[in-house]
Amino acid sequence: MSTTSASHHGQASDMFDSYVPDGMDYAVCSIKHGDTTQAITVFTPHGLNCAVDYLREFRGEIESAIAALVDLGAVEE
Repeated sequence: MSTTSASHHGQASDMFDSYVPDGMDYAVCSIKHGDTTQAITVFTPHGLNCAVDYLREFRGEIESAIAALVDLGAVEE
């Protein structure tokens, strides 16, 4: 995969979407603005195991950030 960076200022109106096309070995995860225009898309095109590993690492970083914010006083679900 090529190295790409993106920046997005998250807003309460953001929408999240993910899908795995039928019979394909990749996943697409996206953040859309409230008006459904694309803000960020994560595309994992290098095979089933690579896609899963990438998304697991991504999930781990999100969970780590959530835990740190909860430690700072954010309300837990």
